[in-house]
Amino acid sequence: MCDFFSPPASWSGHLADFDHRIFGRDAWSSAIWENELSASDRLYVACVGEADPIRSFPQIIAIAGARCARDAEILTVSVAPDFRRQGIARRLVTHLVSAVRSAGAERVLLEVRATDTGAQQLYRSLGFNELSRRRGYYSDDDAIVMVRSFNDDRGDAPS
Repeated sequence: MCDFFSPPASWSGHLADFDHRIFGRDAWSSAIWENELSASDRLYVACVGEADPIRSFPQIIAIAGARCARDAEILTVSVAPDFRRQGIARRLVTHLVSAVRSAGAERVLLEVRATDTGAQQLYRSLGFNELSRRRGYYSDDDAIVMVRSFNDDRGDAPS
């Protein structure tokens, strides 16, 4: 499939373009990506394919990131449409959950579109539960806030 690596801040423009293709008007700008990739309390992992022969830049397949803290937060998870349903998002989220837990998080939160039942199902399978709803969080949808507490865990995220 693909290996994960931490993208450098110099990738901010490429990630903003990828983000726009996935999230449209809710995408992060290049400046936001640069700040995120440079922040000391953030962890981002990317999955890339072969280099684009025209631009000589690897094809971004997926990106995910988290804020590391006592109450950690998964900030973004996105997979290119042609690569969905191959377990990439599961691997990304499992990796982030393990990393924030190792960094001392007591729980991890995330927001997911209310209409994205597939993602909600994935998160539930990884031990997340619905906590609340944020009306109008996205430009065209509500967000479901989900949480996974490590207090009762006896191991890593289910696989």
